[in-house]
Amino acid sequence: MGGTTDAAGSFSTVFDLQQPSAAPGSTVTVTAVVGGRSGSAALTVVGPFGSCRAG
Repeated sequence: MGGTTDAAGSFSTVFDLQQPSAAPGSTVTVTAVVGGRSGSAALTVVGPFGSCRAG
């Protein structure tokens, strides 16, 4: 998955939650793995098109 890393070292990317469809109010867990380390975040779907915010 491609993305962008800013000057502070924060990485961002976009992913599609519509396959399968993610309903507003549902929770999605995203896990990133880099160099043998991992981190996870639970996100709440807030819009009809799968937009998320950190929950």
